[in-house]
Amino acid sequence: MTLAIRRAAFLLASLLATFSAAQAQPVSLSAEGIGQVLIYPYYTVRNGWTTLLSIVNNDSVNGKAVKVRFLEGKNGASVASFNLFLAPDDIWTGAVVPGSSDTKGARLISNDDSCTTPSFRSLQTLIAAPPPSIEFSNQTYVADGDLPALQTIDRTREGYIEVIEMASIPLDRDAPSALQRQIYSLATGSYRRAPCDAVNDVDLPLYMTQISPPSGGLSGAATLVNVVGGASTEYTPVALNGFWLTLPTTTTTLAPQLTASNSPLPNLSSGANTTSQYVHDGKTYVSRFTRSIDAVSATLMSLELLGEHAYTKDGIIGTTWIVSMPTKKFYTQSAATLPFSRAWDRNVGVACDAVIFRSFDRNAVIPVISDDFGTRPPAPPAPTLCYSTVAVSFGGVTARGTELLFGSANALPFNGAQNLGSDVPSSGKEGGKTRLIPIFSAASLVSAGGSVTTVDAIAGQLTTAFGPHTLYGLPMIGVAFSQSAFKTGNPQQNYASGFRLQSTRRITTP
Repeated sequence: MTLAIRRAAFLLASLLATFSAAQAQPVSLSAEGIGQVLIYPYYTVRNGWTTLLSIVNNDSVNGKAVKVRFLEGKNGASVASFNLFLAPDDIWTGAVVPGSSDTKGARLISNDDSCTTPSFRSLQTLIAAPPPSIEFSNQTYVADGDLPALQTIDRTREGYIEVIEMASIPLDRDAPSALQRQIYSLATGSYRRAPCDAVNDVDLPLYMTQISPPSGGLSGAATLVNVVGGASTEYTPVALNGFWLTLPTTTTTLAPQLTASNSPLPNLSSGANTTSQYVHDGKTYVSRFTRSIDAVSATLMSLELLGEHAYTKDGIIGTTWIVSMPTKKFYTQSAATLPFSRAWDRNVGVACDAVIFRSFDRNAVIPVISDDFGTRPPAPPAPTLCYSTVAVSFGGVTARGTELLFGSANALPFNGAQNLGSDVPSSGKEGGKTRLIPIFSAASLVSAGGSVTTVDAIAGQLTTAFGPHTLYGLPMIGVAFSQSAFKTGNPQQNYASGFRLQSTRRITTP
């Protein structure tokens, strides 16, 4: 390492140390996948799929009180929630499965020993007894649409998940608190599960003096499983740090946000932080907003989503992109506010933002007819992101507007077509990449102020400029799922894979 590079590194470290000592950590994406908030872009129980979920406490010292909330994919309405209490280094697991009858939507089952409210611990002792579950409800969205189809329980069958830390629970082996004794056993030797019998909503006021502000350390994973189809695929959630203020302990003023299990709070607009941080083009941006939800949206802001795909006309190979906008509902309910352009229309049940798709084959061209993936104009109207969670299927002409992999009810009316829907002349030439680009005519999100810091490693200089930032695009995250279904008999020869979609940013300063 040259002297200039060491000097630049020292200057940057000094600046970050000064910033950390003087202020709270900004809202930011966690590169390690560990944070105070987890956002799972998709769950589904459609088309034979179920969704397995894990939440991990990576803190070896503190327990965690966590709000887990499931939100349906059209308008981001909460369909189920519960409080989860994790011991240090604890893991909770559950599964979203179809409802117990045709009149039910989705439900959550779990046999995990971690404490929850409401409790999943079954009162039945028979091995053959069904696992305890929480049935998803349509009560929060029956009034957001005039069409009967918008009010049915079917909307609960797909959506996204948010996990928000509400408080840390300090571990004290010498003088354990009452809450500590509830959520984990201090016994040594043979395994003993925690009692969990006094963590109900009515008990929460008793524990307010026994908890500390949120400190992070959550991670997780989701697995989509199709038992009949013989395939599974997984992904990791997006993790946010700095959602809550994390000040030095001597100056901490943030109170723990412990609420009842069915409370709408905390949610993604409840954060105590109005500042966000992100890196773009080798520069570090710190943007200050007047609302905490804008800081979260700025952290998720994407000029475009990019990813690969594959499709064959016979349906053996297919790809679906899931595009999730977890903050959308906070901008589209009564009237549209930037960065979104349309409010929720209760007459038809949509809030649409137009997008452009640019698809390329594996040789980076846009062919008219070829072996590789070609693009074609979508069917009118222009493609739009109309829901909080949207499924984009790369399929044939006859399947336009239909999502083939998950059978999503929130499909975008666009399908990329292999060889314009005709047979592929040469097998093995399938696939390509696509850019999903929101259409915008004005600045999408403007900060009230901020800074941008540039490090010149050669000259050993650090430069910081101050002023507001303009961010373009939409706050969206995405996962691509591909499936290859070669054989449905025994043994099956079906495969699935999932990967995070990439994103780009555009930020301008005065």
